[in-house]
Amino acid sequence: MQKKKTHTKRIVLTAKDHRPVNIFFIVGGQVIDKPEYKFIYKDEYTYGNNFLRWRARNNEEKLLYGEDEYTLLQAKEVFDKIYFEKKAKESE
Repeated sequence: MQKKKTHTKRIVLTAKDHRPVNIFFIVGGQVIDKPEYKFIYKDEYTYGNNFLRWRARNNEEKLLYGEDEYTLLQAKEVFDKIYFEKKAKESE
């Protein structure tokens, strides 16, 4: 007896500036919209702390899709592109 293959699809809803505002998954035809899969930048945390939280979520997502995780440098570059305004604000 063969195992049924489950297909996973990631849906990312973005704002006009292309920042993700909602991410949910469709796994085997069911929508999974759990808070633990979402990253929300928290202004009360430092930029570095937000980066570590984002990277953990991103690594979980990459694992879910069987993709290679970003290296530390790649992850930093992606995060900086998404949250450059927050980085500039914290540097002031």
